[in-house]
This record gives sequence, C-alpha cells and structure tokens, in this order.
Amino acid sequence: MQRDKPVVRQHREGDGQSAGLANGSHVAFLADTREQVDAFWQTALKNGASGDGEPGPRPIYGEPYYGCFLRDPNGHKVEVMVWEEDPQDAG
Repeated sequence: MQRDKPVVRQHREGDGQSAGLANGSHVAFLADTREQVDAFWQTALKNGASGDGEPGPRPIYGEPYYGCFLRDPNGHKVEVMVWEEDPQDAG
C-alpha cells in the first residue's frame, strides 16, 4: 500500500446488511505520529463524537499500525491512523 498518497477503496459491508450512513463506508485520515492520533481522538470526543475503537496498535493490520475509530455526531465512521517505520521506537 502506498502510504504517501490518498487511497480510496470500496468494500462490501462486513455484516451483510445494506449499505447506509454508517455501514459500508468510512473516512480515514493518515497522521504523522501517535500523538496526533491521540489528540484527534480526544478532540473528537470533546466535540460530540463517540468512540468506536480507542487509540492503540492493531497487529491484525500490521505491526506498524496505530490508530483509532470514532463515530461523528451524525454516525459516520472515522478512522485516524499512523504507520510507523519502527513501532518499537514509538513514544
């Protein structure tokens, strides 16, 4: 995957239900650091978003991945992630 360029993907809904506002799509943002992911999480929660996956590593996506998942006040899914070159050195 190219992590230095925008990527648009389309997938089937994972739950077998019809596509809708919060099913079948989400928006993802690429951060530069874990601190940016954490700050986005805190700011979003303070502004009406709800948590859908706290910030942290998700080895299922790969060792360099660190991210979080939220729902905006309208129910849209939002992901913010960073791909670290060496997650062992991350703060």
